[in-house]
Amino acid sequence: MSISIAIGVPEVKVDVLGDYDLISVPNLGYYLHPGAPIVPVKVVTLKLPLGSKVLGVEYSAKYKQLKGVYRVLPTPQPQRLDEVKKQPLILEDPSIY
Repeated sequence: MSISIAIGVPEVKVDVLGDYDLISVPNLGYYLHPGAPIVPVKVVTLKLPLGSKVLGVEYSAKYKQLKGVYRVLPTPQPQRLDEVKKQPLILEDPSIY
């Protein structure tokens, strides 16, 4: 059995939020890991019959570079709602930025 999934990206939207840019694509979610850039992502879940074995996974992708230079908004740090002293919400992961 072979399964093929195509994900089209009709448009990319860039919103300026203060010093950062938020990149979004209709019908895609976001990769959210504290300190890492918030980037569009598509999660695909496949239901396979009981006892199925995955023999391999192949993918291909086409890339289109966005014109311009962007500073992508990092995922905010988790915050406890009961804390009086709030930690900085936006902290860039230095290994990425």
